[in-house]
Amino acid sequence: MPAVLMLGATALAVVLVSAASAYATFDFWEGGPIFASLAVAAAASAGAAYVATRRVVVALGVGTVIVAAHFVLLLAITLARWEG
Repeated sequence: MPAVLMLGATALAVVLVSAASAYATFDFWEGGPIFASLAVAAAASAGAAYVATRRVVVALGVGTVIVAAHFVLLLAITLARWEG
């Protein structure tokens, strides 16, 4: 159970910090930060799902959903904040 909480908290922290970074600067989309943010969020959330369920398909599904939602969140923040 502690591993699930730690991985889940890590994924949440990555999403929140990258959202703040996307809000603060448009340069967030310049290569490295966006890819690292998406990869860490996907890995941590998939890891938490796998530890909790011990099912690879569930873990891959959770990781995919989290990374897609994370990308859309960052895109929405960037478009709303830095439009025009």
